[in-house]
Amino acid sequence: VSSHILNEFRFGYNRLRRDVLTENSSFDGFSALGMQGPSLDALEQGYPSFVVSGYQRLGDDPNLPTVRRTGHTHFSDVVSLQRGRHHLKLGGEIRRYKETGFTRLFPRGQVIFTGAFTGDALADVLLGLPSLSLLGINNNDQSLHNWAFNGFVQDDWHIGPTVTLNLGLRYEYNRPPVDSQDRLTIFDPGSQALLPVGEGGVPRAGVETDLNNFGPRLGLAWDTFGSGKLVIRTGYGVFYDSGTLIENSSMYFNPPLFNLNLFSGFAGPLTLGQAFPTELGFALPPSPITLDRHFRTAYSQHWSLGLSGDVGGDVVLEARYVGTRGAKLVSKRDLNQPVPGEGPLFARRPISGFDNILFIESAGSSTYHALQLRAHKRLSRSLSFLGAYTYSKSIDNASSFLGSDGYNNTPQDSGNLAAERALSSFDLRHRVSWSLLYSLPSPMNRSFFRGWQLSTLITVQSGRPLTPILEFDNSNTGNIGGIFGYDRPNLVGNPQLSSRDPDQYFDASAFAAAGPFHFGNAGRNIVVGPGFSSLDAALSREFTVGQEHKIQIRAEVFNGLNRPNFRLPEGFVGRPTFGKILSASPGRELQLSLRYSF
Repeated sequence: VSSHILNEFRFGYNRLRRDVLTENSSFDGFSALGMQGPSLDALEQGYPSFVVSGYQRLGDDPNLPTVRRTGHTHFSDVVSLQRGRHHLKLGGEIRRYKETGFTRLFPRGQVIFTGAFTGDALADVLLGLPSLSLLGINNNDQSLHNWAFNGFVQDDWHIGPTVTLNLGLRYEYNRPPVDSQDRLTIFDPGSQALLPVGEGGVPRAGVETDLNNFGPRLGLAWDTFGSGKLVIRTGYGVFYDSGTLIENSSMYFNPPLFNLNLFSGFAGPLTLGQAFPTELGFALPPSPITLDRHFRTAYSQHWSLGLSGDVGGDVVLEARYVGTRGAKLVSKRDLNQPVPGEGPLFARRPISGFDNILFIESAGSSTYHALQLRAHKRLSRSLSFLGAYTYSKSIDNASSFLGSDGYNNTPQDSGNLAAERALSSFDLRHRVSWSLLYSLPSPMNRSFFRGWQLSTLITVQSGRPLTPILEFDNSNTGNIGGIFGYDRPNLVGNPQLSSRDPDQYFDASAFAAAGPFHFGNAGRNIVVGPGFSSLDAALSREFTVGQEHKIQIRAEVFNGLNRPNFRLPEGFVGRPTFGKILSASPGRELQLSLRYSF
């Protein structure tokens, strides 16, 4: 029995520097331009964030500036052994990731107008009389790093000339990230206290290491006639997330590294000129962000069954059913949310001495089912194309850790997580894509027209969901938005309209605020936004000059039909713009390029 062995070793390293200074300024450092960058004190100067009830936020983003320095080192080694009908692979990889930098929260403050003086928030702005203001005290520079050690074994077993069985097993040890100086702080629900990591039995990462990440793989391919006319493929596998980082970095925003001061008009009204007077400020009760001590690595089970066949003319047709079930996905809730009711929040919170407590845990789950159709023509007779259609549905109870377009992914009622199960924020029911590459014929065989290529890409897809929300804490449970939850309205009618336009995409009157001190009954992601379609095309040709010089001419058009692709409509109930579409993706864009290579 013949056999051969091949060993493949790879090493990689990359480093990224990214500075986001203001809401409209983001680039990778001043030094690349030969400029002296501004000091940190200068970066934290600027306009506060203005929150005016019933209107869009004004001023600078309260989460800026942000500075990131990341470094990623990667080693991998794979040994392949071909022996008879077995093709064995055995290998592993080692990864080290390091991130330093900082994110400032409310460094310039936030000024809030609610209409407390005149009954109208905008009138209070004109008078310069805010209801209250916030100012963050940041001393939370970050230095996170982690290691990952992964290994696998796989056997591609050719049982017969028409059947191949794939068997594999992967194990992943992804150590949770730790701070180089153990500056993280967690909230312990048992003792109801903030604890430093690395002391008193608290792990340095704040969470225990998950050692149970085994991922089996199984696949089968059967060429029924032995000619490629009809091939059946099926497979199953378990796949793990690469580990947390953003979630762990949130523990930098706990005392003593971060504190939030509140300024109110108890001793006299605030003014825009004195929005953060020292004598009127007091530290709010801690509002920690913490991870579940028993946090586990998220994973998903994937399975599929498909048919493919060569129908002639270099065209292959495929049809597949694909399913996915996600488990132990990252989710979050307010551990210290009181039940709706009257009276001060602090007196009704279940854990005294603390404000909101954002608890990050591995309690999310998801399901995804899809029918995928595909047609592929290999390049022949100057033409190739690839067309695909997907009909799918994705459901979960938390689409991501951070907010996504249309919802911030924090539950309205942290005691009723079942109410969050709905369409995923990234659900696309229908999606069609078609790409084509065609070498144009040259008329009368003239050399100038020879070698031109036309390529096109057509994309058509249905819209993504969004969740109507309230701007104010109607339930009186601490749902103030941001990283915490929003109250949702009551659904009092059918939001679907027979005729939709940007000025009224859905029926805004179908939503209304619930009674005072109540959660709304409207579900998450119950409105589907506008779809998207675009035609992109390019015409190009490469000219050869001598033996080593080439010139490429390329003309491109994006959204060639100039179709308006609207973004999600306004989702805040009560705003004058609720239900209206306020923005769109770019219209038709043309681009000409000339490239010289040698």
